[in-house]
Formats: sequence, structure tokens, C-alpha cells
Amino acid sequence: MSAPRTTSRTLGFALTALIAAASTASAAPRPDVSQMSCAQARSLIRQQGAVVATTGPQTYRRFVSDIRFCDAGNHYLHPAFTPTADDRSCYVGYTCENWNLYFSED
Repeated sequence: MSAPRTTSRTLGFALTALIAAASTASAAPRPDVSQMSCAQARSLIRQQGAVVATTGPQTYRRFVSDIRFCDAGNHYLHPAFTPTADDRSCYVGYTCENWNLYFSED
């Protein structure tokens, strides 16, 4: 009769550990491209494929390396430039833009 209680307790501990690990992973700070060199920022985006990065004191953007990292649908790549520690307008990759923002379907 003690087996079900032990299994429930073990499952409870495992779920608690899993939730704690997930919370820690999601709380990781965004990389700050304004504190990186242009080459470092470009390399980070190329290696990760898609990065949500801090671009200034209160701003952030999502950069991608290619179209595979955009949502499915009517998206296209737009060249992305952002300030870095050594370049005021560093080309880091792309942003995903939606055609529907520029062309109405009327």
C-alpha cells in the first residue's frame, strides 16, 4: 500500500524539479548586442538562427539568420542593422516582415 504513495511523492518531486528548471531557463537574460562587437553579434545570430536581443536601454528585436526562422505564411526577410559597441549601424542578419503590413488584400 505504500508503493502508490511513494510513486506519487516521487512524481511530485520530479514535477517540481522540472518546473523549477523551466522557470530558470525562461528567465535567462537576453543577449545585449549593444555591448557586443559587430562581429560577435553577427556570429551569435548566425549560430543560433534566431535571437531576441536587447538593442538599447529599453528596446529589443528579434533577429534571424534566414527565412527558416520566420513564421509560416507571407513573410519576407528584411536586412537588419543595429548599434553595437563598435559600429553604429551593424548588419547582423534579418528581421521577419509580414507582407500584409505593406499590402492590403482589398
